[in-house]
Amino acid sequence: MRSRNLRGAFCIATPFASNDNQYGGKGEGLQPRNNPNFDFARGKIASGGGGGNHHNGGGGGGANFSAGGEGGQGWNGGQPTCPAGNAAGGLGGEALASFIGSNRLFLGGGGGGGQQNNSRASNGGAGGGLVFLRAQAVATTGPCAGLRSSANGETAADGGNDGMGGGGAGGTVVLQIPQFSIDPNCALAVPANGGDGGTVNNRTHGGGGGGGQGVVLYTIPQPADITTNTLNGIGGCNNNSNPCNNQAGSGVGPNNVGIIANTILPLNWSYFEGRKAAGDAIALQWGATITGSGWLTLERSPDGVHFEALYSIEATAPSGTLEHFDYLDQAPLSGSNYYRLHWLEHNGTALYSNLIFVELPIKQPDIVVYPNPAQDYLHIKTTFQNTTPICELLDMSGRQIAVPVQLDGMAVTLSTAALPRGVYLLRIRSEAAVKTVRVILR
Repeated sequence: MRSRNLRGAFCIATPFASNDNQYGGKGEGLQPRNNPNFDFARGKIASGGGGGNHHNGGGGGGANFSAGGEGGQGWNGGQPTCPAGNAAGGLGGEALASFIGSNRLFLGGGGGGGQQNNSRASNGGAGGGLVFLRAQAVATTGPCAGLRSSANGETAADGGNDGMGGGGAGGTVVLQIPQFSIDPNCALAVPANGGDGGTVNNRTHGGGGGGGQGVVLYTIPQPADITTNTLNGIGGCNNNSNPCNNQAGSGVGPNNVGIIANTILPLNWSYFEGRKAAGDAIALQWGATITGSGWLTLERSPDGVHFEALYSIEATAPSGTLEHFDYLDQAPLSGSNYYRLHWLEHNGTALYSNLIFVELPIKQPDIVVYPNPAQDYLHIKTTFQNTTPICELLDMSGRQIAVPVQLDGMAVTLSTAALPRGVYLLRIRSEAAVKTVRVILR
């Protein structure tokens, strides 16, 4: 993200938001950039760093656990700094530490772009991603060159006599692993560090702000045999001095405070399996350690997108030990069956398991209707062959209450938002067969 300045002005502290691309572009962060009037200039957008202002201000660093550093002040006719109160560097992204927990984690915010008038600025660095590892145990054996699970933010490139980009913030690594066995000859490193801001290599301009540190979350005490770091990115140099005598802001606060140990997740899936059983039923088994209070629901879908609940149980006095569950789906769908587990904590925390898939032979003809019960719409799929079926919605007396719809490609979506709530009959008819399914609107 970078821009050009054709005005020749010295350091300008305002505006903070603009649609003028002669200012540096803002980094992407938690808040969507959905208004072009806020795309440029030095103000941050939540965790995204601000862009540099005139003249040659550096971009601000992105944020995650800690705030990003402020971009370098900019060019002032060759003077080492801008006049007091006229700093043109982008503001660092906002720290998210107070919002982070077991049920809320973030990607690293991107750094803002440096402002340029000589096409020698650099873009802001990208923020780090999110890595989620879940296993019963992790072990390493040596010798090896070292292993790493990283969510580091990107370091912005260095450049010439223009503003440099801010570093991207570190992302998030979650290690839901109860046991580690690390061979000293095959070390494991888990960093979520902020990227460094870009450095100016020609006279006095604006270096990029350093990215804020990310988060590493363990569900056990921090293992002593794993190198874990959440370091703030370092601000780039505002000139070509060596050692640097004028530096943009680094990521804010002490290093490594983004390491969070002994975090208790409200539910830990151990396994989730499904297989065909006798009589075209599907047997499902899963294990979970529940440490919170809420509802655990088994859901099914014909397409892996639209789900309906099959079975639900409330956990009000969790034991914190591994529990085993069994469910027999005696009326599975013809063809594709996708299943998932949904945990809804009483405080609103929601977690989903992985999807599992079980396929059954397609029976001819058949109808799949979902969701059922429904609210605003019904998705309808059929397996009628060599025909074009017609879909009709009837009341329980058999009276037609909606215009019949021809199924296009054996599928259709009906809007039911305007219909009274209640029980209806959905009838699919063709030259070869007629099938009727009861549906509930609620």
